[in-house]
Amino acid sequence: MDMAVDDDNEFKLLCTCACTIMYYYWRYIHKEPCMNSIQSGNMWLMELLQGNESRCYTMFRMDKDVFFRLCNDLETNYGLRGSRRMSVIEILGIFLHILGHGVGNRLVQERFQHSGETVSRYFGQVLDVVCRMAMDIIKPQDSDFRDIPEEILTDSRYMPHFKKKWKILKTMPNFSFDKQVKIVIATMALHNYIKRHAQRDRHFEESKNYQNEGTEEEMDEESQETNGPGSQEIEVLRNQITASLMGD
Repeated sequence: MDMAVDDDNEFKLLCTCACTIMYYYWRYIHKEPCMNSIQSGNMWLMELLQGNESRCYTMFRMDKDVFFRLCNDLETNYGLRGSRRMSVIEILGIFLHILGHGVGNRLVQERFQHSGETVSRYFGQVLDVVCRMAMDIIKPQDSDFRDIPEEILTDSRYMPHFKKKWKILKTMPNFSFDKQVKIVIATMALHNYIKRHAQRDRHFEESKNYQNEGTEEEMDEESQETNGPGSQEIEVLRNQITASLMGD
């Protein structure tokens, strides 16, 4: 009788051990690949940069020659570095894609086939590098402000054109306040960089031709921004960022 009980207990112990081992294996050892698309982010990026000019502009908000020049300047003059798995070109592409379209981390993971941690880490690195560049590029070429563009001097709605280029300014993610300030500074720096080095830029040309009445689509967007949910909170945040920038 005692021997039968011992055998039964031993069998239960073996079953428990087997289940524990199987759970550990499936939970910590066996990993089903997730970001394993045939077209890697780098392949997609190279396709864009070797393709039609408009595709690069749509995805990264600048022409190919400006993209490559910016990549070289950030690497040579401001310390942007890639890694064994990611080139400087791909890192910059991720950063510009996020700023230009305001997309979230998960969509960027799928598009570039990298983990969320990798996307966040490199976004932060490029953000710091571009903010360093901002110290050199966000300043007037004429310190006396004798040559202010007419559209800035007379049109109080110049800022919406700025937000049209960098959609992240319309739908700012839930970052810390300091990081949101850095994003605003980075978009200002990129704005100045493109303005200086692009032969022509469709967003700047659109702002010059902007009529007071605007298009129906633009009027709808402005109405949604003004009257949409949380608009007061967004306005408070914008004012805080403005005050922070002016204080610096």
